[in-house]
Amino acid sequence: MRFGRLGLLLVPMLPLALSAQTIYKCVDSSGRTLTSDRPIPECAGRATKQFDKYGVLRSEIPALPTAAEKQQQIEQEEVRKAAAALADQQGRSDRAMMMRYRSEVDILRARKRALEPLQEQARREQLALAKAELALKKVEVDAAALPDRVPPPVEFRQHLDDARQSIDDHRRLLFAREADINAVESKYAQTLARYRELNLSEREK
Repeated sequence: MRFGRLGLLLVPMLPLALSAQTIYKCVDSSGRTLTSDRPIPECAGRATKQFDKYGVLRSEIPALPTAAEKQQQIEQEEVRKAAAALADQQGRSDRAMMMRYRSEVDILRARKRALEPLQEQARREQLALAKAELALKKVEVDAAALPDRVPPPVEFRQHLDDARQSIDDHRRLLFAREADINAVESKYAQTLARYRELNLSEREK
């Protein structure tokens, strides 16, 4: 019974005994190495090592990140999330493509269907442009036939301006149709290349 009471008296002293067995070591902001048997206020937030009474490293508390390091971590996390979102989007796009096309022939047929109306529009614009250029040429010939030093009539100048404007309009529309055709060509070229890449990857598994 007497021994039991002694044990009870020693229980509250255990944390003190344990803390005395831990040695804290760190480097403060001035570059000084500080050592103590209790946490060091000067090294709050700095890297701190904890040793036992035999000098064996028990744990290491890393330093808190600086503002610049925190910002860098945030930016890296944003880049990681963006890359993950892009990879997820690419995966969904790949699955949809593989379900849509059973073979390369399907892709070439889809490309042809998309190009045909654009190519027809471009052909019509080329014909319209040629007619507009002929109309302008006729007006210019008529203008050259006018007597010298005689200003052309107002209606004649209007026909000349209209012919030039018509040429500009058809050229602009033709340029837009050709841009659409190039965009479709590029889209299906990328689709075909990706389709082949996925099939090759699947065969290599």
